[in-house]
Amino acid sequence: MGANILATWICIDSPENATYFPSSKGMSSDIGIQSNYYKCIAVCFHSARLYNPDLRLVFFTNKNELPVIEGVDFKLLFDSLNVQFYYTDFEYITPPDYSKMWRNQFYEFSIFKFISNSSEFNNDDNIVLIDSDCVVTKSLDDLFKDIKSHKSIAYELDYKENVDINGISRIGMEAVFSELSGKTIGKIPLYYAGEFFGASVRLVKEYFSLFRELWPKLIALNAEGKPKLHEEAHVLSYLFFITGNENGIANKYIKRLWTDPSSFRNVNKDDDNLYIWHLPKHKVSGFPKLFKLLKSKEFSTTSFSKEAYRLMMKKLFTIPDLTLRNKLYFRLRKTAKYILGRRK
Repeated sequence: MGANILATWICIDSPENATYFPSSKGMSSDIGIQSNYYKCIAVCFHSARLYNPDLRLVFFTNKNELPVIEGVDFKLLFDSLNVQFYYTDFEYITPPDYSKMWRNQFYEFSIFKFISNSSEFNNDDNIVLIDSDCVVTKSLDDLFKDIKSHKSIAYELDYKENVDINGISRIGMEAVFSELSGKTIGKIPLYYAGEFFGASVRLVKEYFSLFRELWPKLIALNAEGKPKLHEEAHVLSYLFFITGNENGIANKYIKRLWTDPSSFRNVNKDDDNLYIWHLPKHKVSGFPKLFKLLKSKEFSTTSFSKEAYRLMMKKLFTIPDLTLRNKLYFRLRKTAKYILGRRK
């Protein structure tokens, strides 16, 4: 019987390979940005362990040493949370002109390669790979049952056909998919988000084998100035398409949540029932606050009941409701944005 594995990762960029991270408002090579990501990682794993005491937790990075962030030694933290640490190099670095943002997202396929070649991962294992700015809110048993049943599950984002999604629309994806596959696909593909990947290790190996063939084609399209797949989510969408694994099964488990009503808020009542909250905007707000609180408790998973922990996260991340204080704060923030916008 295979193991269930939850993993996250960080790819540390050098200045020459850095790109802009919009939700963090900085370059990926910036030490402060990287520190915020590590705070997310600590919170992500802590929440996962609290609700899933027997789950195998795994961390991937392209640096062979773990840092100390604000006095927290991540080697000791990972030991206390029973997180396994794996180093793997970043092999699939796109050329500087390939994309302006998130170039290190292709590190995910270096992770696929590592898993495919490592004796530490078996074909019958089921793995979920999530972005580090996620929190787990309950047991993930049901999620892994779905992976065991379907072999591969994905998180679909319902973009309109002509909307630009990080460099290409779904209409554009149809043309690129056709060129890459060597045949007219005759349909507009679906877009699957990159913050969640769930599959058996056997499927990971199949996806990586296909990606290895795809990689030089993507680099060639870029060199020729042709439309291409800009980010790992575009590539995953292509892999799901050509293997017949398109589905939105993970949508009942995870959602990308925007919580600031002064810009955009997509939170609804049902989101309280999700198993994983993806909170991109909280990398610089909610996650550092929760990291500080957990540090004061020495990252103990026995310092909170499951219900108390969940209530704490709901209040901090304003899911599903805003408190009266939050509503006032965001109303003032929206007014300030309007006034500053008129002055420009």
